[in-house]
Amino acid sequence: MFNKRLLKTFKAEMKNVYGLVLIQWLVLVCHILLTFLHSYVLSCLYLKQSFSLVFYLLSVICLFALKCFLQTTQNKQALSLTETIKTKLRKSVFDKIYHQKQTTVFKESTLTQLTSEGIDQLEIYFSKYIPQFFYAMLAPLTLFIVVGFMSLKVALILLLCVPLIPVSIVVVQKIAKRLLAKYWNSYTGLADSFLENLQGLTTLKYYQSDLYYQDKMDREAEDFRKKTMRVLIMQLNSISVMDLVAYGGFGLGVVLGLQEYLDQHITFMMFVFIVMISIEFFLPLRMLGSYFHIGQNGNAAADKIFKLLDSLDDIQESYQESISTLSFEHVTFGYDEKIILKDVSFSLSKGTFLTIVGESGSGKSTIASLLMNLYPIQKGKILYNQETISETMTLYQKITLIKDETYILKGTVFDHLAMSGCIDEEKMMAVLKEVKLFEVFENQGGLKFQLNEGAKNLSGGQRQRLALARALLRESDVYIFDEATNNVDRESEEIILKIMKRLAKDKIVIFITHRMAHCKESHLTFVMKEGRLIQQGSYEELFNQANLFRELVENQKNLERIIENER
Repeated sequence: MFNKRLLKTFKAEMKNVYGLVLIQWLVLVCHILLTFLHSYVLSCLYLKQSFSLVFYLLSVICLFALKCFLQTTQNKQALSLTETIKTKLRKSVFDKIYHQKQTTVFKESTLTQLTSEGIDQLEIYFSKYIPQFFYAMLAPLTLFIVVGFMSLKVALILLLCVPLIPVSIVVVQKIAKRLLAKYWNSYTGLADSFLENLQGLTTLKYYQSDLYYQDKMDREAEDFRKKTMRVLIMQLNSISVMDLVAYGGFGLGVVLGLQEYLDQHITFMMFVFIVMISIEFFLPLRMLGSYFHIGQNGNAAADKIFKLLDSLDDIQESYQESISTLSFEHVTFGYDEKIILKDVSFSLSKGTFLTIVGESGSGKSTIASLLMNLYPIQKGKILYNQETISETMTLYQKITLIKDETYILKGTVFDHLAMSGCIDEEKMMAVLKEVKLFEVFENQGGLKFQLNEGAKNLSGGQRQRLALARALLRESDVYIFDEATNNVDRESEEIILKIMKRLAKDKIVIFITHRMAHCKESHLTFVMKEGRLIQQGSYEELFNQANLFRELVENQKNLERIIENER
């Protein structure tokens, strides 16, 4: 019913939860006093007895005002509690992500859901579900004592009927735990597919696979819909059972109260009081039943969050030495038993401009990830300055990766460039001039130019050049461009290539590309096929041989010729 670890994690906040329970109990006391006053007045009217209307109205107003004040205080305290919990939990999650080179426990979309909706589920868990659990135990006992002074028989029977609601909750819990686990897995899985398909939409269209993935996503969406409907059916059925018990118990209280009155064991005022208060025996547990489903969702979200928090930190220190050489020695690597790279060996040194080409899925981008030390390899060695490094060491300060799509956060140009660690405005201006963006921002505020979320107020080529400007400020030893000229205009492509050649004079530059013409700009080209490095050499050396490289070059030229003719 409760996630013990969650309660232990937020042990300090539990005193605020108990405060919420106390406020709820005081609200109940006010409600009992109001019900007593109403019962007294109705009894006087029925028996034609006199009573003080002024005293009655003043008492009702005071109790109602106190009740409103308590409920407002409860809402404020609940809001404060949930803000504290959400902040603390999000900080823990973000700290964990920050101390990992590459999060392999969950994908990006799942992390987004956990840090937003998943943690929001815990808001209701702590502010509603847990306080309601304790209040639902306390309220029937309080009412039993009050009604017991009037009729012990009625109070005892009502109290004995109350556990029927938790029994139905326990029965439902066994079903709910399985359903909600499947629901969350389907939910996060659908989000993963959606994000991956959206990010790779251009590639899917290029290979004419968009319809296949559309059908696949339709099937996943239908599976999620069915799981959602099963959860809703389970919730509706359990609510119906709880309503039957709650209102059945209320009806029993009315009948028993009437019998006691007719037998002259209680007064008419007591009878009216019992009729009006009977439902309060059951409503707290009925409300707990409603929150129960939210609580189970919170438990499921907490399990996933703790799975992430329990994963090992794989960043312990940063590599400090300047990198002058990089080497692969018989490296083999794979994901989930699927081999991606097979016995790859090469060596690079400062002043090298390398292009890596090959068919999609041949392992080009995997080489970049392994050079960044993002994943452990199965076989072989990766050497930096002729030495291996720890798997927990990060290379972000020494190796910079520029991908085809770099997300740019909302803020000024200065804010974006400052993320490189450099806050020297003169250097910022210099790199903006080099990437030909200085003129774009010069008359629009310069470094104070405001970027929209994702820099949507810039063209695709300008966004990529701005990302490159930030990369240049890092002054890394190695620059890896992974399809960095994809979907940019010709002007931006030429600017990026020019900067690559400039960097290659005293750094290691690796350019992963699908455009074979780019190989003419580099000193060395690697050709990848099915995870193997099958050829290496200059453009002229490789093209003059009858091999895969020449085949790729000619196929691309033919394709470009067809496109030009169609225009």
